[in-house]
Amino acid sequence: MGGRCCLAGALTLSGTNTYTGNTRVDAGTLILSNACLCATSSVYVAKDSRLFLNFAATNTICSLTLGGYARSPGLYGAFASGAAFISGTGVLMVTNGPAAAGTVLIVR
Repeated sequence: MGGRCCLAGALTLSGTNTYTGNTRVDAGTLILSNACLCATSSVYVAKDSRLFLNFAATNTICSLTLGGYARSPGLYGAFASGAAFISGTGVLMVTNGPAAAGTVLIVR
């Protein structure tokens, strides 16, 4: 089971969260007080929506889509790589996604 946030305002998840599905923020802001996203889940944050990571840790996830664009594996947070969609002190470590720009795969 996953979660979907479609609010004009904000929704805060502050307790122990045990869902293991994908998470979509289609409107408003989803505030996470714990690094509670499942390592096998996909996270989608729509244009004009935000994900507030209100924790001091790294949360591993499978894939990340910000504003309709799938992101390459790496670290995302309030710093440059996700600042338009992600705020707070937490960091998302994305393990899967499209290859980074400039990457070439040659199969022979």
